[in-house]
Amino acid sequence: MKRETVSGLILAGGLGSRMGGVDKGLVELAGRPMAAHVLERLQPQVGRVLINANRNAEAYTALGQRIFGNSPVAVVADTLEDYAGPLAGFLVGLTHCKTAYLLTVPCDSPLFPLDLGQRLMHALLADGADIAMVNAPE
Repeated sequence: MKRETVSGLILAGGLGSRMGGVDKGLVELAGRPMAAHVLERLQPQVGRVLINANRNAEAYTALGQRIFGNSPVAVVADTLEDYAGPLAGFLVGLTHCKTAYLLTVPCDSPLFPLDLGQRLMHALLADGADIAMVNAPE
């Protein structure tokens, strides 16, 4: 898989209702926002990074600039109203995706595998599928 054929989308557009309404991507883990950890793991796996955020867009833009300098990290908001959920984030990600593939990760999963994109691409191509997703055992 060539990383230039994949855009990465960090889903940070939720209400954080199970966490008292806080913006989960900005909650700190080891002294840094969780989204910072996610950005650093995702960026080497993709050609371009997008962040779906419906609030604190300035904070996410600054986070991307702080981590990658002038490397573009676009922050995009849902086009559907009323925090329609992760599928609204997928929709806006697909709308802004300019590559053949889109790899999505949640902002509150900062320890996903460094080869997640390769694993999913391998499964996608091996099965001739249209979509590949993680299946974590219970």
